[in-house]
Amino acid sequence: MLGAGLGVDLARQLTAREPKKLAEAGCGFICRYVTGIPGSTLTRAEANAISAAGLAIVSVFETLGTKVAYFTRLQGAADGRRAALNASLAGQTGAHIFAAVDYDAQPKDLPAIEAYMAAFAAALGPDYQAGIYGSLILATLPYPLWQTMAWSRGVVRPKARIVQVINDVSLGGVGPVDVDVAMGPLHDLGWHLTLA
Repeated sequence: MLGAGLGVDLARQLTAREPKKLAEAGCGFICRYVTGIPGSTLTRAEANAISAAGLAIVSVFETLGTKVAYFTRLQGAADGRRAALNASLAGQTGAHIFAAVDYDAQPKDLPAIEAYMAAFAAALGPDYQAGIYGSLILATLPYPLWQTMAWSRGVVRPKARIVQVINDVSLGGVGPVDVDVAMGPLHDLGWHLTLA
């Protein structure tokens, strides 16, 4: 199964040895950023190391998505283009890219987030599909959900494909990381870099 079970996410680049340590600690996937921000964004060398360790990669895009004002159609289009470019540079050829809604979104925020997501999904182009990261309220939107427990009041939505369960811990000597659980096979969500 591609990336089933336990995974981690982190906003810094992994060293060449860390993917193997995480695999030995029981991880099946790693969620990494495709923002283009130096030191944070996934590189092809890092994707190689993750794939060589037998781990799936789940891509996520986030820069300033911590307030509703950020989520506009124009910003969604710009972010989708940027995410697709950086995913391509890292070697991703398909699967999903999750857009992060990194705050406690409220029902009144959903129209803005919906407009952002529609533009983000369109701008990704034909090679990638959009997913969404955030609280349980985002399960109402038509995208695969990577749910964080941070603003979910202890409730896991059945629709959630990945659930972020613990923040800022060390796993296999690698940290700090957030711990995630795949709620089934990742298949279309995760990807491997084909190693030559």
